[in-house]
Amino acid sequence: MFSTLLTVLHAVSALGAITFWAAAMYLWFLRNHSSRAGIAVTRRQIVLRFAVALGFAAAAWVFRVLGESIGAP
Repeated sequence: MFSTLLTVLHAVSALGAITFWAAAMYLWFLRNHSSRAGIAVTRRQIVLRFAVALGFAAAAWVFRVLGESIGAP
């Protein structure tokens, strides 16, 4: 039980840090490159890549929690 709680807290803090970093990078990108032509396509690509990365992170977390619950004595 304690191990699962630590895993959940670790996952939440890691996802929060990744989200904060990605948002900061996105805002930096918009501030420095918002005058270029074709920026809407680039924004969509960034958002899509971020969503895919979050999906992979969520799947990895689910598999880790499942592995812990299956392997628990």
